[in-house]
Amino acid sequence: MSQKTKQKLWVVSCVWRGFPAYVKVYKQKRSAKKHIARAEKNFNPDYDSIEMFEVHKSV
Repeated sequence: MSQKTKQKLWVVSCVWRGFPAYVKVYKQKRSAKKHIARAEKNFNPDYDSIEMFEVHKSV
């Protein structure tokens, strides 16, 4: 049997004004953090939420 390798992916989810807005997947953590930094410019912490999750995909 061949050994499976795991690929790290970064998932960014955004809730805008209490409604799910989008989910984006990135291969690099740096790209995900850049997206979060851009999105936080119009961010209201009382209503909005941006989260980043690390997931592992078997290849």
